[in-house]
Amino acid sequence: MKSVQDVSIIVSNYNSSDLINGALESIVSTAGDVSFDVIIIDDASIDGGFALVDEKYKRDQRFIFIQCEKHVGYSALNVALNRTRGKYLMTLETAARLWPGALQALETFREE
Repeated sequence: MKSVQDVSIIVSNYNSSDLINGALESIVSTAGDVSFDVIIIDDASIDGGFALVDEKYKRDQRFIFIQCEKHVGYSALNVALNRTRGKYLMTLETAARLWPGALQALETFREE
């Protein structure tokens, strides 16, 4: 049985592997009391992909890594959907960073 999280975040990567750690750190550092899981999908990058991801995220069970064998574009997000456990879903590009309170605001907005 899946444990339900407040929010599932899908982070898509295609040849922007040098930015992944910043996106993941912004999730961890701003989540506060919001429970989350993160599905990171690499769309057949040729720039190092998951090799550049910090080990602390690879060991954290809240983070799930999916490697696509061939580049499929935006539809790579569909591959990640069946792995989500959150009540709410959001996507985050590798170049994006969450502001403090962003996940809390999302949850509050959806609960009202």
